[in-house]
Amino acid sequence: MRSWIYRLKRKYGRPISLVHLVSSTVNVLTGSPHLELLTYDVQRGVMLPVELMQDHVSKMRDSDYNYGDIFAKGQSIVLVEKKDLLSDYQLAFGDYLIIEERQFKILKINDLHAPSVEAIEFMVEELPTEERITFDRETWPC
Repeated sequence: MRSWIYRLKRKYGRPISLVHLVSSTVNVLTGSPHLELLTYDVQRGVMLPVELMQDHVSKMRDSDYNYGDIFAKGQSIVLVEKKDLLSDYQLAFGDYLIIEERQFKILKINDLHAPSVEAIEFMVEELPTEERITFDRETWPC
């Protein structure tokens, strides 16, 4: 398993930002939202290409997936090794991933345990344009 994830990271690895929504408020006069976000950058995570997703699911039969899972358009699997995360980082379903300026909402989180590696598997879905968080260039993650 360790060598498989390492090969995936070398071939498909890319920088990923995890974005956690700490709080949000709305200015009652203007109606504009103010979001307090905490971002954490991962040097190299893996977004599996579509042709590898079914193969990955079959390798992880002990996970919560059922045989024959169907992925909706825009859904993907992202793998991040736990060693690449801060130990106190708390994952939540309201969090987002940003990969190459594309934003993804976390739909499902699975812990993957193997003798040589621990990783987190995210089932994500790309956000439509109208739901994306806007950042100014100085605070853009990645």
